Amino acid sequence: DNINYGWQRWVLGYQSQQQLEFLQRWLGRVDAQSLVIGLVGGGALLLGLLSLWLFKPWQRERDVQQRLFRRFEGLLARHGVPRKPGEGPRDYAARAAQQMPAQAQAIGDFAAAFEAQRYAGQELSPLQLRQHLKALRRALPWRLTRLEP
Repeated sequence: DNINYGWQRWVLGYQSQQQLEFLQRWLGRVDAQSLVIGLVGGGALLLGLLSLWLFKPWQRERDVQQRLFRRFEGLLARHGVPRKPGEGPRDYAARAAQQMPAQAQAIGDFAAAFEAQRYAGQELSPLQLRQHLKALRRALPWRLTRLEP
């Protein structure tokens, strides 16, 4: 009976006067305007923290070469040639060039430039790598066609 009475009084029969008394007990003297401002401010803070947690700007790739290679992967994946797990840049480019022979030159040029920058330590600017990526975009067809493996 005691539990039932507590449930009836504090959950089902919780009225605005009791809510106000509860808030005043916890927060001190509260009026409607400061309560609304506090709720809106708290909601904005919560939304900001949630967006930071979701987007994680501190984890963005700062490596320009790696970011351009991810774009290369995405571009080829949209044209039906996704990268396989554990596949290196040279093997991936060779497989993509085999499946898309009309674009083989542009694919090979990007892969060679990427490898020269990334692994051979050649001093090429990221601009040159971007130019190879743009050339590949121009070489690819506008309409996406599914290639059979």
